[in-house]
Amino acid sequence: AGARAAGRRHRPRAARPAGGRPDRRSKAAPAPGDSPPAAAGESPADAPAKAATDGPKATSDSPAASDGPSAAAMARVAAVPEIGQCRREPLRAATQRDSSSDKPLTEDDLALQRERLEFQRAAERFRTVVEDYQSEVGLVLQRSFADREKHLGKRYDKQAEEIDLDLKQRRLDAIRRFERFIAKYPDDPLHTPDAMFRLAELYYERSAVDYADAQERYTEERELYERGKIPTEPQASQRDYSDSVKLYRQLLGRFGDQYRYADAVYYLLGYVLNESGEDIEARNVWLTMVEKHPKSEYAPEVYLRVGENHFDYGEFAEAAEVYKRALGYTDSPFYDKALYKLAWTYFQMYDYDRAIKTFKDLIGFYDTHREEAGGTASALREEAIDYLAKSLTEDDWDNDGIDDPNAGVGRALAYLSDGKPFENDIVAKYAESLYDLHDKKKYDESITVYRELIRRDPTALSAVQYQQQIIKIFDIKRDIDGATAERQRLAEMFAPGSPWAVANRGYQKQVNEATAAVENAMRRRALFLHQRAQELKAQAKLEGRPELLAESFDNYTKAAKAYDDYLAKYPSEPASYEMRFYLAETLYYSEQFTQAAAAYFEIASDPNQSRFREPSAWSAIKAHERILHDAVEADRLPAKADPNRAYDAGGGADDDNADVRHIAAEPYPQPVKEWMAAVDFYVLRDITRENSRKPQVAFAYQAADIAMRFNDYENARDRFRQVIACFPDDDLAADAMANILNTYRDENDLPSLEKWANIADKLSLGDPEQTAEIRKKIKVFKLGAQFQRAESLLAAGRHLEAAQEFERLADQNADLKFLDKAYYNSAMAYKEVRYYDSAARIFEKLVTDPRFRTSEFYNESLFELAENYKLFFNFDKAITTYQAYFQRTQGSDDANRPYALYTAARLQEYTGNAQLAAGTYERYADTFRSRPDAANALYRAADIHGEIAQRGEEKRVLGEFIKRYQTAQGMGTRVLEAMVKLGQIAMTERKTRDATKLYKDVIREYQVQGQQPGTAAAAAAAEATFALVEQTYERYVKLRLTGTNQRRMTADLAEKKKLLGELELAYGDVLPYKSLDWNIASFYRLGDIYREFATTLYKAPEPQGLSDEELDIFTTQIEDEALKYENVAIERFERTVQESLRLKVTNEWARKALEAINAYKPQDYPLFKETKQEPTFSPRFKLERRAPQGPPPARVEGQP
Repeated sequence: AGARAAGRRHRPRAARPAGGRPDRRSKAAPAPGDSPPAAAGESPADAPAKAATDGPKATSDSPAASDGPSAAAMARVAAVPEIGQCRREPLRAATQRDSSSDKPLTEDDLALQRERLEFQRAAERFRTVVEDYQSEVGLVLQRSFADREKHLGKRYDKQAEEIDLDLKQRRLDAIRRFERFIAKYPDDPLHTPDAMFRLAELYYERSAVDYADAQERYTEERELYERGKIPTEPQASQRDYSDSVKLYRQLLGRFGDQYRYADAVYYLLGYVLNESGEDIEARNVWLTMVEKHPKSEYAPEVYLRVGENHFDYGEFAEAAEVYKRALGYTDSPFYDKALYKLAWTYFQMYDYDRAIKTFKDLIGFYDTHREEAGGTASALREEAIDYLAKSLTEDDWDNDGIDDPNAGVGRALAYLSDGKPFENDIVAKYAESLYDLHDKKKYDESITVYRELIRRDPTALSAVQYQQQIIKIFDIKRDIDGATAERQRLAEMFAPGSPWAVANRGYQKQVNEATAAVENAMRRRALFLHQRAQELKAQAKLEGRPELLAESFDNYTKAAKAYDDYLAKYPSEPASYEMRFYLAETLYYSEQFTQAAAAYFEIASDPNQSRFREPSAWSAIKAHERILHDAVEADRLPAKADPNRAYDAGGGADDDNADVRHIAAEPYPQPVKEWMAAVDFYVLRDITRENSRKPQVAFAYQAADIAMRFNDYENARDRFRQVIACFPDDDLAADAMANILNTYRDENDLPSLEKWANIADKLSLGDPEQTAEIRKKIKVFKLGAQFQRAESLLAAGRHLEAAQEFERLADQNADLKFLDKAYYNSAMAYKEVRYYDSAARIFEKLVTDPRFRTSEFYNESLFELAENYKLFFNFDKAITTYQAYFQRTQGSDDANRPYALYTAARLQEYTGNAQLAAGTYERYADTFRSRPDAANALYRAADIHGEIAQRGEEKRVLGEFIKRYQTAQGMGTRVLEAMVKLGQIAMTERKTRDATKLYKDVIREYQVQGQQPGTAAAAAAAEATFALVEQTYERYVKLRLTGTNQRRMTADLAEKKKLLGELELAYGDVLPYKSLDWNIASFYRLGDIYREFATTLYKAPEPQGLSDEELDIFTTQIEDEALKYENVAIERFERTVQESLRLKVTNEWARKALEAINAYKPQDYPLFKETKQEPTFSPRFKLERRAPQGPPPARVEGQP
């Protein structure tokens, strides 16, 4: 053995750990930044991942799955005392013999570390117990509170009900008494008016209570009706204040303005009329009151209410005039409200100049009356600032669809430069409103405004928040350089001791927050520079651009300096440990290897932190390797000093000389000693990489090899023995044994050579060629070895050979204990090389052969067979097999059950089995309710029912969807869309009342959810609003001028004109939702209603009894009048088309607008050929794993 091993001077293979030094984007060390990037190929968070298959299962004859040494191997080595024990303590390294700078850990040190670790574990256990206790106490308190609340509810509900009944009875008694009094004394000037006044109030209270009770009954009956418990649909009640109205009118008619409370009677009469929906009549009554009683205490409120009435009807000019009258009462508590509403009215009139000035007057009023203003005034002040700021963000003040020439920050700040104290509050809200638009141009304007705020008052307490917002905007824009510069500016402007900190020293909390912000800014600046360096490096590699590599190197250098600056200022922050690691990383990638190695080692040797211990210990070795490599390249060190460079000393002992030779050890250069110290630290601390000791054995072997290169044979043999003792199963153990033999051969120590050759035979180590034949002969008689060979082929990536070997083993050994495992591994290996037919054949055997009915691989094989059917478009079998898999795994937590059922539904849909697909989607949603994609599945089921015109089923599923997800987080938009669909169904069924209620519910739900314009939820609300208006539109279209009676025609025309005005306002209500599709629809309708009016005029019947000349005059006048409306329609159709092109909106309304304008201007607006429409429902399978709506449940590919 020694003679054969002597020919192997050094290791027969590279000992460097596979894969080289990884980029710090690896799992061991996250990339710099706020959070590590998602792993490539990761499924979305809401998609269930397929459980990874275990692959081939190891048999009793197979090697253990772990890379650690087997018990048998350790026992064999332990039986050889010459090898020694595997030590987890400092090796006798050159650095320990020749340098006192690196001292080994003593037993006391190790005992102290063990005690510290045990204390940390005990503290963690205590923390867990405390958290569990707190959670349990919280639950007990919640249950106790709920029980107490329920008890009190039962106790007081009955009392409250009794009090309500008594109050009702007392009210009725009072009404009867007042009625008797008035009947007996109808004209008493002193008492009768007061009695009538009080009786009218009692009537109002009675009506209000009756309405509330009726509403409660209606709600209860409505629920019973919807549940099918009662046959007749209940009707909603209406408010009825007719008794109060009648009595108030009698009071005024009988006693007139001589009654001392006549102004109050007018006020209350207008109020109840308004409550009854008779708002125009209410307005007239109120105006009568202020005309007759201008100094009444109710006058300012009445003006405000009349103004509100005009405002609600969109009569903004009239509203403004009335609000101005209310402002005449400067001491009124309604003064500020009138000022507020006047500003709002100007805002609605697009009179931004007067709106802004009025809002400023309002804010000034509140600031000068701060003490008496109260909480509501404070809220209105904030709202005024908010709307004022939003007005300033608008670029199109004249509403012509084009940005104003002077639009922008300059115009806005011109309004806010009068030196008034509150102006900075408005500027701050203006900056915030610009930011909230989330537009690139507005982001830049927001930055400008925030900088203006800081310029106006750089020591203001809020200046630090403004600077932080500037940084946030640069972050959103992904402008790393800009964000980095702004963070540096924040650190300079608001650091401890800065003028800002001195000026605000009385606000310790804010100063502390600013200090934390400075710390965060310095940290994030370093992280952003680091991240930028990584991105540039990746881009340079991808695009092959060396100039980007140079820029990346520069950013790594800057990041290292930024990390160093941070650690110098904040050495003890919680983030400092992580920042030290990133400092080491950037030092490494900026090729400052000496400093990087020291920084890595400091992190790795930190006794209190372990998160970055492994990557730091690893990287310290790699940094030292770069130092050695560069030194060898520069001829400062010999080639043998580089552990990753091939080296052959050549020669050896003279075989003819029997004398033992002493070979003197060469001194280690200092860089070599430092590298060996880093390696010893890694091996001594038993550091693993991804739970593997492979790097340990590679590093340990390299260190022994370096000792051998420098002829330090005693140290080299000690290290090689440790490789064998600690890693007897590893291939390098055989190489280590060969090199032990080589050292004795070089020294011509024949007795030791013979002794160690025998040890090599005993341990089956040494020259692999020497022992291979013996091992081969033994393995021939062991079936497990054949299985092992197949596994080895698999591990080597030779999947086809592995598949054939597993299949051969299974076919030739029918009584094989692990027959199913062999077949399964064969199928998976065939699948890996895309031999899908072979894979399917074996999977089918595992599924159909009775021998494997109870196999642990049955379900997995069934699943893989379904996948194979799908892959080759055998969809019917795929559906059947997926469903069989789903049924077979019922009751288990198998991770592939959702994927199987969902995929079956998709395939049913793709193959045209719509009804089955809908049922399967619904079953998926019911079975996996807690999954995030269950909602999409249920919604898709409703969609499919709709596509195949099963309206009843569609309604049922949509109703279930709303019931199930109405309060679910993140489902607000989908719920609104479902409600809109139910409204559409109701319209198709001619249930207009139901549809109207549903559409109104959509609008109300949109408001309750607090959704924002421009969102998908807003689109649903816009569609509901549009649909409600369409009902009026249908009445408008049906209204025609019929007959020849001039009076009748005049009345019909007036009615149609009135509807025209209503429709113009109503379609305008759609626009604030900012839904592009429904805005275009409303724009079209705003033109269409004018075209319809013109058409009505054109088709007006000729009046009877006119002469020819009179008829010509009549026709000319009609056509002239119709032309005015037609011109408006043309202008609006044209604008609709232009807006749809500008906004890139293509829908049926844009098409209708184009067709409409084409009828008038065919040359300017030609029609385009329509694309062929797809059928409503047809098979449309594509070989992609995506569901029609949202991501499907995902599966992780199995591996053999």
